[in-house]
Amino acid sequence: MYRQLRKIVKKVWDNTCFRTFNVMKNITEGKLLISILIPGLVLCFFYNVYQYESIELDKNLRKALTQGWRYTESGETFLNVYIEAGSFPLVWGKEEIEEIATRKVNLHNYQVEARISNRNIGLYVEPNSKLDRRVEAIYSENIEVNGEAQPIIWLKSDNAIIEDQTLVKQLQEKGERLSL
Repeated sequence: MYRQLRKIVKKVWDNTCFRTFNVMKNITEGKLLISILIPGLVLCFFYNVYQYESIELDKNLRKALTQGWRYTESGETFLNVYIEAGSFPLVWGKEEIEEIATRKVNLHNYQVEARISNRNIGLYVEPNSKLDRRVEAIYSENIEVNGEAQPIIWLKSDNAIIEDQTLVKQLQEKGERLSL
C-alpha cells in the first residue's frame, strides 16, 4: 500500500502545479490549512481512483481466469478473453495494469506447473481442465474493440485458436506480451 501511495504522490507532485506550489511559504505566512488541505485532498482523490481501478481489474482478471473458459467441439477447454482496463492520467497507466495482470496470470501458471510436477512424481491430482492449460497475457492500447481503442488485457490459453485473422495480426503487431 505504501509503495503505491509513494508512487502516486511522486507522479502527482511531479506532473501537476504542486511542483511549483510553495508549501513552506504558506506555512510561514500562517496558511497552514491551505498548505496541507489542498495537496492532501488531491492526493486522496488520486489514491481512491487508483484503489478503485486496481480492485476492479483484479476482480475482472479473477473472474476471467475462473469463468471465462469455453469448450471446443471436441470437448477441450480454452481461454480467449479480453478485459478493458481503462486509464486515468497520472495514476492508472500501463505499469500498474501490467503489474496486476502479471501477478494474477503468474499465480494461475504456477498452479498449472504445480499440478504437472505433482503428476510427474506420481501423486494423484484431481482433474480440472481449467488448471491444465497455461495462460498468456497480451497488453494493447491501440487495438479498437467495440468502437473504441483503450488499454486492454488479452488472456488466452496455449491452445486457443482465434478465427479473426485481422485481430491475430493486430495482436502480433501492436500487442505486448507480458513477461510471465
